[in-house]
Amino acid sequence: MLDWFEKEAMIREKFRTLLFVIALLGALGVLATVLAATGAASGAIAIPVSVAAMVLAMITIKVAGKLICDPYVTTVERMEALAAGDLHSTVHYANHHDCVGRMTKAMAKFRYNADQVRTLQTTQTPFGTVVAPLGFRRERGAAQRGAAPDCPAGTILSHSAVLRLPDGRAISAVVECYTPANLR
Repeated sequence: MLDWFEKEAMIREKFRTLLFVIALLGALGVLATVLAATGAASGAIAIPVSVAAMVLAMITIKVAGKLICDPYVTTVERMEALAAGDLHSTVHYANHHDCVGRMTKAMAKFRYNADQVRTLQTTQTPFGTVVAPLGFRRERGAAQRGAAPDCPAGTILSHSAVLRLPDGRAISAVVECYTPANLR
């Protein structure tokens, strides 16, 4: 039950479950009081039952708070580190299927994208090589002899192309510039 609460239940479902459990424990305390007030139960029974219900409610809040807050706080801290440029620290809670798990999966994509951008900015690795793990397909567009705008000197052939993910979404429009060295 706690594993489901921590890793599977979405945040609204967690709070609905928590509300139900706390209401149930509160009702137990009220029932004990009513039974004592009507004489159906003695104070020696009603008081310990009410105290037990209150203690269980406090334990429930403490445990639920840890199960909810720790993953969120850790994920926010990791998001802040990612925003500051830390692409290598571990992203925890990727095995969760709740809101935290969804955030960590998105962070992994952010990290991957940032790593691709850093590679493109700091190395001479061709764009197609950097994005190849995405499994894109290339849709060739217009071709022209000579250089398209922004092609280097010595370009003898230029192509435009759109790179598409396997699901058809475009990820980039590119202009490819070919020099004699590229065509050997």
